[in-house]
Amino acid sequence: MDDQQITGSRSDRHGGAEKDHSSEAAPTKKKKKRRFWKAFKIFSFVSLSAAIIGGGAAAGYVATIAKRAPVLDLNGITNMAATTKVYDSDKQFMFALQGDGNRDLIKSTEDVSPFVVNAFISAEDKNFRSHFGINPYAMARAFAQNAIGRSIKSGASTITQQTIKNAMFPEQDRTWERKIQEAYLAIQLEKQLTKDEIIVTYLNWIYFGKSGTENLYGIERASKSIFNKSAKDLNLAESTVLASLPNNPSLFNVYENLDNVLDRQEYILREMLQNGYIDAAQYEEAKKFDISADLQSVQQKKEIKAGLFPHLNAELETRAAEELLKTGKYESLDQARQALFRGGYQIYTTIDRNLQTTVDTVLNNPDFYPKNLTYDVTDNKGKTTHVENAMEQSGATLIDNKTGRVLAMGGGRNYEQDQINHATRARQPGSTMKPIAVYGPAIDMKKIGSGSVIDDVPMVWPDQNAADGKYFPMNWDKKFHGLMTVRKALEQSYNIPALKVFHDITPKAGLDYVRKMGVTTLVPEDENLSAGIGGLSHGLTVLEATSAYTTFPNAGVWRDAFMIDEITDRDGNSVYKHESKTDQVFSSNTAFIINDMLKDVVRKGTASEVGRKFPSIPIAGKTGTTNEDKDAWFIGYTPDVTLGIWVGYNLPRTLLSGEGNRPKKLWNEIMAELLPTQKEHAEAFFPNPGGVRQIGICSYSGKLPSELCNQQKAVSTEMFLAGSEPREQDDVLVKAKYFEVGGKKFLATDSTPAYLVKEGVFIKRDKYELPDNNKSYLPLDWEMELPAGDAKDGVSVQSDKTPNGLKITASTTNSISLTWNAVSGAKSYLILRANSEAGPFQIVEEVTTPAFTDPSVQTGTSYSYQVVALDNDGAHSAPSSTVTVTPGQVSLAVPSSVQATPAPVGLTISWSAVPNATGYTIYRNTEAGGTFQKVGSTSDTTFTDVGALPGATFYYKVTALAGSQESNASPPVKGTVSGGNGGTGNNGGPAGDGNSGTGSQTGKAQPPSSVGITKTANGLVINWGSASGAQSYVVERSTNGSTWAQVGSATDTSYTDSTAEANQKYYYRVRSVSADGTTSTPSQTVSGTK
Repeated sequence: MDDQQITGSRSDRHGGAEKDHSSEAAPTKKKKKRRFWKAFKIFSFVSLSAAIIGGGAAAGYVATIAKRAPVLDLNGITNMAATTKVYDSDKQFMFALQGDGNRDLIKSTEDVSPFVVNAFISAEDKNFRSHFGINPYAMARAFAQNAIGRSIKSGASTITQQTIKNAMFPEQDRTWERKIQEAYLAIQLEKQLTKDEIIVTYLNWIYFGKSGTENLYGIERASKSIFNKSAKDLNLAESTVLASLPNNPSLFNVYENLDNVLDRQEYILREMLQNGYIDAAQYEEAKKFDISADLQSVQQKKEIKAGLFPHLNAELETRAAEELLKTGKYESLDQARQALFRGGYQIYTTIDRNLQTTVDTVLNNPDFYPKNLTYDVTDNKGKTTHVENAMEQSGATLIDNKTGRVLAMGGGRNYEQDQINHATRARQPGSTMKPIAVYGPAIDMKKIGSGSVIDDVPMVWPDQNAADGKYFPMNWDKKFHGLMTVRKALEQSYNIPALKVFHDITPKAGLDYVRKMGVTTLVPEDENLSAGIGGLSHGLTVLEATSAYTTFPNAGVWRDAFMIDEITDRDGNSVYKHESKTDQVFSSNTAFIINDMLKDVVRKGTASEVGRKFPSIPIAGKTGTTNEDKDAWFIGYTPDVTLGIWVGYNLPRTLLSGEGNRPKKLWNEIMAELLPTQKEHAEAFFPNPGGVRQIGICSYSGKLPSELCNQQKAVSTEMFLAGSEPREQDDVLVKAKYFEVGGKKFLATDSTPAYLVKEGVFIKRDKYELPDNNKSYLPLDWEMELPAGDAKDGVSVQSDKTPNGLKITASTTNSISLTWNAVSGAKSYLILRANSEAGPFQIVEEVTTPAFTDPSVQTGTSYSYQVVALDNDGAHSAPSSTVTVTPGQVSLAVPSSVQATPAPVGLTISWSAVPNATGYTIYRNTEAGGTFQKVGSTSDTTFTDVGALPGATFYYKVTALAGSQESNASPPVKGTVSGGNGGTGNNGGPAGDGNSGTGSQTGKAQPPSSVGITKTANGLVINWGSASGAQSYVVERSTNGSTWAQVGSATDTSYTDSTAEANQKYYYRVRSVSADGTTSTPSQTVSGTK
């Protein structure tokens, strides 16, 4: 014991010369002899117990094992440990795990608080002062229990035995042989050391667990690390807290499980009170002591020193301990961990040292992160936590796709401030769940293909956890995008399509696929819709999420990710060798389709930043963000490796603007270093395994393209598993005639006015509801939705308030201006336009004032206009009269209602005003035919021809003037001035013969009868019967039955309208023209369509 310099009288080994205990007389030879025989009896008792349980041969077996025990060497008792070394994938040394030599030794019980020894005795071995190294009764009970259980399950170790185990058996094996040898050596140790020497040795060896990155061995090191004071300065509360830890350092961890620690502390305090080590007042005082505040004060002052690959060091330590525990040699993970620190193991890892250095260098580069933040976080229970100087953190994992070997693992940045391993800490995964839980499973189940179409419209699902009982999800951009392919939905990471698919396959089915890919953080409560877009109880770790994604480039086969290839003991014997686990999660055909879709995410979707960085490298991947952008992910892969990156804050808060792209930037930095170093790499992902069909589909339905779909250029080539490809033709895209009322479209019917009818291409979709009828939730393609049926709010009800006074007020080479008389009660006016007076007319604008300027005209083209009034109820009037004009010219109508009547001197000619006319010219002749001579002009609508001589008969025509333009002449009218006596003269109508005094017309033609219409290849042929008195006929046409224009004339009884347009309905009527030019009333109306 020279290394420990243990002091204290050997006479106190049975309980004397120790604090608070009376001394015993020095031992005599007789007493030593009795003690030896007592020890022999105890050992025999143990052997007897074994014999009773295991058979007669067991006693001999026990004796044989005891003889094989190592020699008790007091001088070497502190030098039994060996360092465990860690090697990289090339079997080159990387670092050693922290050993147990980092301890501050105490020399005697004087170096600790008076409460420490008694607290440990009360906690671990209350009979320590009286036994001889072992507790025979406890051992008998433990042997019996363990024998029945066929393994070592119940312990009965005294402090002496624990000292032997810690000092002489660093591998901590849990076997019968070790237990027997521990008992045998404990008895020997009691013969050579005093009780104080044993407890001092015990307190120097004992393992207290971890404090941050530090493994705590020995009471002095634990006291300084946890309470920042020497063990001799510990109070009762602090002493009992430390005494609580060695029983189970993981369960009783002051930083992670303080409540458990305080429960055990109270047990120890009760034992100390019962055993007389403390009084009631001390008991109560210790219970009231605020351990939590004490710990927090110390933690704020602690400094963490990071070694080489610190996060990796801690992770490998844990994983190696877990594998050693599985061998069955250790009772707990803590014992396995202790064995690592002292057992001299060699750990051979999968880590590529260069890649690990690259990952750590990139993640620790402060230039890649924003400044630290100070903020408050309020949890679901309303508790607010103040966070100061918080770093934006990151975690990364790089895995070889073919083998599952973890090539590098980045736990985070600035280990000195933050020891959390963010590669193994679960965080909400966001949309990275969509390929592995939604689209991959749905394709594999033949529910969808990449070309299946989902309607991204508002959806509301029941949710018992929501305040209003409803779950109303949104897309990341707060918009709804309408009909889209699955490929597009994944490329742009829209939520609604993913949730619809997840609902169809059921959350349980989708998450079962995820579990097959090694994800261990899922719980039954996760089987709900929100899990499909990353809403999980705990989330995913970067390591497990990255491992899941290796399934796709590996043709649907998942291989478990591992970091430790082999562990050997100090003698080179293999104690653990990794055996890969595989599972064919997806068919290779499904994986082929997912790879192709995720390549689009990188090429032109949410990860296009990566595609631009590596345009010639085959890369696929998926981004992920969570609600309020508190977590950001990118998991990308090449055919060879998969790299997953997470970014966020330890206590989640919204990332700063633009930081949602940080994972992609880190991914680019790491891969820019990695890709050039790959000696052998695949040039492309694996080819079509043969079960994938590539088919042209209509992007509005996911079905086979129709002719209309081709016309709309809405055809794309997509992938489906054989047997799941579409077989029906598209029926979503349709062509239909419609009209608009108040900005809303309706399907047209036969009763719809022709000028309202338009033709368009629409989509037929299932009905959906807008939450709160909020129009902002309309999908972006809502204007393509097939209109409803005929509006019955006034379109078929004609108002009697027809606009009048329509005229051209201006005509330039690029615009035409109109005005008309305002209509009382009109809400607005529809401006109708056609290329001829015969129509068809179409709406060009809706205005609210009685004026309109049409800027969309072309020079040299004639335009005809009409106006329709709309009232507040939506009722339409009949169209107004028609005005026709050529841009830059004013079209003038022929003056009508021309009459010649006697005047005091001569004849007065009168007519109706012509719109847009600025003046009129009057022409005269002595007969109805022949050449007429100008006799005057006026800006009024009357003119007196004073040159008309009494007794003479004259014929007159009138033209309208507008600037330099002149209209056609009106039909001739006759007038006669009789006798020159100024009396009543003869008057004339159009070309009338002018009976004296009455001005009556003679020879008036009758209207045509038996009018009919026939459709021919050349147009529509109108026929009628011969009319009495008719010299010729004029044919009039209308597109609405109310507004008419002359379309032609004929001298026989038929007329062919070759200007009629296909599919347009026309109305026709015929007038007879007599010899004097007068026209009859119109015939009956007929209609036809070419």
